[in-house]
Amino acid sequence: MSRSATGNSDWPRALLAWYRRHRRALPWREQASPYAVWVSEIMLQQTRVEAVLPYFQRFMARFPDVAALAAAPPGDVLRLWEGLGYYSRARNLHHAAGIVVRQHGGRFPSEVAAWRELPGVGAYTAAAIGSICFGARVPVVDGNVQRLFARFWMMDGDPRKPAVRRELAERLRGAMGRFKPGDFNQAVMELGAMVCRPRNPACTPCPLANRCRALAAGRVDDYPRRRARPQTPLRVHLAGAVWKRGRLLLVQRPPHGLLGGLWRLPGGRWDERASPSAALTRFIEQETGIRVTAHAHTETIRHAYSHFRMELRVYRCQVRSGRLRAAARRRARWVPCNELHALPLDKANRRAADAALDSHA
Repeated sequence: MSRSATGNSDWPRALLAWYRRHRRALPWREQASPYAVWVSEIMLQQTRVEAVLPYFQRFMARFPDVAALAAAPPGDVLRLWEGLGYYSRARNLHHAAGIVVRQHGGRFPSEVAAWRELPGVGAYTAAAIGSICFGARVPVVDGNVQRLFARFWMMDGDPRKPAVRRELAERLRGAMGRFKPGDFNQAVMELGAMVCRPRNPACTPCPLANRCRALAAGRVDDYPRRRARPQTPLRVHLAGAVWKRGRLLLVQRPPHGLLGGLWRLPGGRWDERASPSAALTRFIEQETGIRVTAHAHTETIRHAYSHFRMELRVYRCQVRSGRLRAAARRRARWVPCNELHALPLDKANRRAADAALDSHA
């Protein structure tokens, strides 16, 4: 391997010089407390910085420290997270805050291994917090870093595979050398996010351009190596906008699993064995005990999740008979119009509820 492809070359110095000139002014960098960095890193999982910024500011204003977060009702945390997606992150963040307060007296651990024990904190997040806040010499390996160095070193193999990730981490550990680990890690993440983009990378201003093997070979677009992704399936769900004396019927999801703890319109996944109206009336009665007539199809809302696409078909429904059965009252309720904003809903159901509210007004 040539000197330019190893951790002994001078490319880290060029990288850090670029980072000092071009780093973005981000609120969690200006107040790099373990709490702020932790919240930001959880929010940034699977989410772009631009989307995270307003959520981070609102979250920190509402929950300025770990004690405030731990003391908050779970619904308040989910409501503030609404629209950011991947809601298990919010549930894990809240759970972990409780652990820090109850078991550690509100003090954050300084060891990377101890961070790994908190819910929702994986190897990447623990390395980021440990290096930025406590100087731990542990490299971060996220998607941006994988892409950057798969090109830089022309690494064969899918970087999502553990063996390839371990090789990359070892190379970066050697390259980190005597440099400040928090700055080194933030620099590689920043370069991957801002310059070495998945499509149309900005190779000309890149501080590593004259050392990049893929660029020299004219093969930047060939890296990183990845398996072809299978086609994401489509799931069709039916939902009923059921009104009674100015109140909308909503159902809360179980606390765990996809979108756990969020509220939604009653309904279920359609398998096409019955007509949509017949299936929806059955779903609603099974969930709540309320018998309805499904009338007009009013809205189709499409939303993509990480492993499937969803089509939510909303129907206007009229109550025929029945009342909320006792077993359903813990997770189903009639919600007045002026209280809809206070409950956490996933993005598709928020749009459905807003549309139902507009048509009912």
